[in-house]
Amino acid sequence: MATVCYNKNLTEYRTLKNIYGDDLIVDALIQSYQEKTGTDEYPTPDEVNDMLNNETYTKGMDGVRAKLFKMAGSESLNPAQRDAVQQVAKLHLETDFEEETHTYTSLSGEVLNSTTTLIKGQMEDDANLYAVNRRIGNAFDKMLQAYLEGKNPANVSFMFRENGKDVELKVSESFKQEMADFIEQVASDLMQEGSVLIPQVVVSSPENKVAGSIDVLVIKPNGDLEVLDLKASKNSVKSDKYDRSYPLKGSRVDESTGEIVYQGSLLVDKKVNGEGQAVKLSTRQQHAMQLGIYARMLMNRGFTVSRTASYHIKYTMDSAGTTISAFETEGYTEH
Repeated sequence: MATVCYNKNLTEYRTLKNIYGDDLIVDALIQSYQEKTGTDEYPTPDEVNDMLNNETYTKGMDGVRAKLFKMAGSESLNPAQRDAVQQVAKLHLETDFEEETHTYTSLSGEVLNSTTTLIKGQMEDDANLYAVNRRIGNAFDKMLQAYLEGKNPANVSFMFRENGKDVELKVSESFKQEMADFIEQVASDLMQEGSVLIPQVVVSSPENKVAGSIDVLVIKPNGDLEVLDLKASKNSVKSDKYDRSYPLKGSRVDESTGEIVYQGSLLVDKKVNGEGQAVKLSTRQQHAMQLGIYARMLMNRGFTVSRTASYHIKYTMDSAGTTISAFETEGYTEH
């Protein structure tokens, strides 16, 4: 988000500040409104509501921010829950995320390391052996995000951008509806106690140069947070593969230039097991570490995190290995 200075002494600004609680949120709302209207006017609360409900977002607005801002200004939430939403929105705004390149950038312009990259290193799949697996996982993520943004998950596009090209995960409309119904049920179960669910919340720790995206952040009525991650895999978490340890790779450096040509696991680079000793982690341990880091970044900002868990979906691929043909839930794994 570009830095723009607004007059915080204006009545229009103070009115929005009283509703949304933080300058960073108000600045984002004003900037998006002015981009949308082509004016330098400050929006009224009603005009902000219209903009957030429009779903025709400007460069500085998207579905996640709109959901956060709607909740930040919602009078239906109790004070503890609303304050937590406002603080989460502020944290989310402190880092820009570029999805196609998976790049996190702080407000100061510094590129931050991805949490998952720090744990297990950059993904290496030059032959695209696991491209379909990634599309399936991303399809469930997109459906969940759409539902939590108030949209119909069955209408989500299964077109993905990979290596500069558009590729599609092809499924029948009936099967897509089955996936959508499943996602709706998962989300509905989490909202039964009055919790607010926000998808794809970006958390960061600029001082440690790390950031990450939480699949679902649950904000409880008392203001406590739960960090949940949606995991789709062809392997069952009930099999021994989930607890089998695999060696991590360290970074590779071009000896002539000294530049890092492959960003490996920080655990290997830091030689946490000693010089020349392999570093191994199971998938369960990687998941626990990932969610634990997200929780720590939140707790460092004063939030209370009462739960970290991953929700697992086991899927089956068709005989050609080109798409998903069936799926089943394997429930939550607490971390």
